[in-house]
Amino acid sequence: MIGDARAQRGEVPFGDGDARRHLDVTATQMVWRDQDTICVMIRDVTARHAEAERNRHLAWHDQLTGLPNRTAFQDRLRGALAEAAVRGEVLGVAFVDVDQFKNVNDIVGHDVADRLLVDVATRLREGVRGGDVVARQGGDEFLLLLPNLGRRADAAGLAERVLAVFRSPFVVEGREIQLTASIGIAVYPDDGRDAAELVKHADMAMFQAKEAGRDGWQLYDSAMRERTARLVETRTRLTHALERGEFLLHYQPQVDLR
Repeated sequence: MIGDARAQRGEVPFGDGDARRHLDVTATQMVWRDQDTICVMIRDVTARHAEAERNRHLAWHDQLTGLPNRTAFQDRLRGALAEAAVRGEVLGVAFVDVDQFKNVNDIVGHDVADRLLVDVATRLREGVRGGDVVARQGGDEFLLLLPNLGRRADAAGLAERVLAVFRSPFVVEGREIQLTASIGIAVYPDDGRDAAELVKHADMAMFQAKEAGRDGWQLYDSAMRERTARLVETRTRLTHALERGEFLLHYQPQVDLR
């Protein structure tokens, strides 16, 4: 007869390297035939543990490139901002967009385009400093966390380093493909105090870099907000005007009198 049973349970790793296993161990103290007894049940839960690790990895990493995803970047950025505030440091957020990547995608196909994005991710990791963070925002857009900037102007040098990784052509399946990028940078604390604001302003600066002709970088300034707002408003008004048939076409003949 079993009486006064008390159970303790835990999960423990066992072994090293590839042979490492995760065991679910349950120890139950009981009385069996008037003797104090401990019954131990051991289950191999290695597969369950590996599946949980994969799910955790996917929740925080981009599936294609293996880089931190947008969620992970925001989390790291918030942590870096808290440290920068305590230490009085300057940090930067860079928004990197591969120029005209949709055209490349249409020409080479999705499979080659995906391999190109993996190569871009690799080059970006090689082009930044050791403590910087490279993340994939989505599509052909990447985010860089640039902590411990000595001063605002140092962000320009890092932008040039990033642009340099695109100078040599990418080679996929024996074919050379030349890519360029546009980069926008926002700097804490001048350009924003929280993660969302810095990413938004870096995005605005990237848009200005594209407007300036691509293959370059722009630092955020407060005037960009007004220019971007005007551009968005103008595009919206033009779209509505086209829908309502408010455009009137005038022909202006040009005649060569000779």
